[in-house]
Amino acid sequence: MRGVKDVVRLNEGTVAILADTWWRAKTALDKLPIVWGEGEHAKASSATMATSIKAGLVETGGRYAGRTEGEALKAIAGAAKKIEVTYSTPFLSHACMEPMGCIVRHTPERAKAWVPTQNGEASHTSLSESSGLPLDKCEIYKMDLGGGFGRRGGQQDYVQQATAIAKLFPGTHIKLLWSREVDQAHDFFRPVSMAKMTAGLDENGELVGMHLRIYDQSINAYSIPLAIKNGKDERQMQGFWAQPYDAQWGYTVPNLLTVYAIRNTQHSRACRPVARREHQSERHLLRMLHGRMRESGKQEPARISPRHYATAPQAFSGA
Repeated sequence: MRGVKDVVRLNEGTVAILADTWWRAKTALDKLPIVWGEGEHAKASSATMATSIKAGLVETGGRYAGRTEGEALKAIAGAAKKIEVTYSTPFLSHACMEPMGCIVRHTPERAKAWVPTQNGEASHTSLSESSGLPLDKCEIYKMDLGGGFGRRGGQQDYVQQATAIAKLFPGTHIKLLWSREVDQAHDFFRPVSMAKMTAGLDENGELVGMHLRIYDQSINAYSIPLAIKNGKDERQMQGFWAQPYDAQWGYTVPNLLTVYAIRNTQHSRACRPVARREHQSERHLLRMLHGRMRESGKQEPARISPRHYATAPQAFSGA
């Protein structure tokens, strides 16, 4: 195919096409017959997860982090009027303006990466670990971000992916660029959650008590486990803290009870479908691509910086 340099398979969940333009790489990739192995949770849906999470709102067991001020349940039970509302959020992609991308040049002596990142140290570490080179042999050049929102922070999968491909082509600048579709489908998703708020009002409509119960996945349990102390992840209660600054709840309630149940469901917030590819068809396309390159009778000049498009990050699932 025109402009295609190579096809590489990094692992069971990742195939990369290298070409002289991103569109040619994507077009070649679209010709790969891909069949998705949906795994043990193939029948899971937003509805089934919502049912599971909703059940958690009434459970009595578990460890909770929250505030207890006064006797909220008693105040609500004796209130003239009771109001109860449940809010929920699905798994959400960060939806950055620019999809994940990174440029890496790797040689046996040094690795360099040009990367939009919120965490240069994390990018530096990922480049070192992925390249197998010590930190002092790795260089990071921070580019304009194109939106981050936490997606380009501690999770540096796109740096790792670009480095893995660059190692196969020493001395060549490899530009990794995900499509918008891949970026949306393979994010480290914001947690699915549900919150039940119950309030009691007196005869004058004044708030006398409020009970808040949140049931969702802990971000720290996945990304910063050390931040969870004694089974409590207070980060998930941001906006309801008693402490000052941006996470404080700026209202006074005579009786307040807030509780949070850490329930990391069987559907990981970073869950990705496992890709299973039809190997015979893939080998045929590989032979076809390489055959057309051989027919041209030319070696691609190293000065061309091939760009590649990766179908998906390495498959991941967990509790």
